[in-house]
Amino acid sequence: MQESAPEPVSTSWQPSVALLKLRADHQASVPALGAERAIHYTEFYKANRISSPALRKARALADHLARRSIRIHPGEVIVGSHTEHRIGAICFAELAGVAMLEDIFRFPSRRTDPLHIDPAARRKLLFSVIPYWLSKNLAAQAFPLLKRLAYFRDQLAGKRFIITEAGGVAHFLPNYADLIGQGTEGLRTRIAKVMNRQPAWPKENRDQLEANLIALEALEAFADRYRKLAAELGRQDIVEVLDVVPRKPAATLRQALQMIWLFQMIIQIESLDQGISLGRLDQYLYPLYKKEVSDDSFDADGIAGDLGEEAFHLVQPGSRGRREVEMEARVLFQPLLDLSVLVGGVGGLNEERPLSALGPGWVETPRLIRCVFGRCSSVACLRKLVQSAG
Repeated sequence: MQESAPEPVSTSWQPSVALLKLRADHQASVPALGAERAIHYTEFYKANRISSPALRKARALADHLARRSIRIHPGEVIVGSHTEHRIGAICFAELAGVAMLEDIFRFPSRRTDPLHIDPAARRKLLFSVIPYWLSKNLAAQAFPLLKRLAYFRDQLAGKRFIITEAGGVAHFLPNYADLIGQGTEGLRTRIAKVMNRQPAWPKENRDQLEANLIALEALEAFADRYRKLAAELGRQDIVEVLDVVPRKPAATLRQALQMIWLFQMIIQIESLDQGISLGRLDQYLYPLYKKEVSDDSFDADGIAGDLGEEAFHLVQPGSRGRREVEMEARVLFQPLLDLSVLVGGVGGLNEERPLSALGPGWVETPRLIRCVFGRCSSVACLRKLVQSAG
C-alpha cells in the first residue's frame, strides 16, 4: 500500500508579527562595507609564510572566523551574517576587492547602493590592505604587465562587465543533503578515511584534504562563538540548536536550516558568490518535515516562519530594496544575486511534496524578499524572478 503523504502546510500562510519585525529591522539597517575580512586576511598573509596555497587560505579563513565581530539580533532564530554588519558588503581583497576600493571615498555618497564605511576601517584599507594586495591579487598575478594594465583598465571602465571572473569559485550546488545528514563530524571522518587510504598521495592532494579539515574546525568554532553569545543573551532556543549543529546531523528542520545557513555563509565569506545555490531544498528537507509533521507538537506556522527567515538571510536585502545594481557595486556589495532554489514538480525524483507548497509562501505571499525561485517539472525547470514590494 502506498504511504500517504503528510498534509501540506497551507499556502495561505502569512508572515508572523515577529518575521515582519525582522524585515523592518533589516530595512532600517544601514548597509556598510565589511572590512574585517580584508583586514584580517591581509594581517594573516603578512605574518604567515605558508607554502601551500590551500593550507594558507584555510588558516586565513580560520583566523578571520575566530576574530570576526558577531551579533545576535533581537527576534532572530537563525543566526549569522556575512560580515561584521547586519547588512554588509564583503571586500575580497585577494580577488577583485582592491579594484572595487576605487570607491573608498565615494561609498557613502555613490548613487548605487551607498555603503557606510568606518573611518578606522578606511585607514586600514588605504594603508595596509590596498598596498599589500595591489600586486598580489588574482588578476594581477594572472597576466604579464601590459595585459594586466589593459585588464584593469577595461574592468574599471566597465567595458566588458566580466569583473566577476576574478571573483573565485562559482556556479555549483553544495551537497546539503549530505551536510545535514552527517554534520561536520561525519565529513571529518570521511576525509580522514580518504587520507588513510591514500598515504602516498602527493603533498598537494594531502594539503587540500588537510585544508578541508581546518575549514570544518573553523566553522565549528565560529558556531561555538554564536552559541556562547546566545547563552549570554539568554537565548536558550538558539543554544539548543547550536548544541547539535554543525557537528551532528540535523534532527529538526530548524537545525537543518541553521546548518545550511552556516555553510552557505562560510562559502560566501571564502569566495565571491556567483550562483552558489541551495538546489532541491524541498527534497532534502522532506524527511525532517515528515518526521515533525507526525508529532503532536507540529507547528506549521512556526516551520513556515523559519523558512521565511532562512530565505530572508539568503538574499540579504539592502535597506532601499534595490536589486538592480551597477557592476561596480555587484562585486563588493553582495546580495547573492544568483541564488536559486528549486521546489516542486511532478513524477519521479521531481515528485511534488507537501513541503514544496511552502516555497511560494515564503516569497510571494508575504512579499518579504526577492529571490530566483524555480518550480521543477519532470521535463524542465522554469524560473521566475519574484519581485519584492519594496
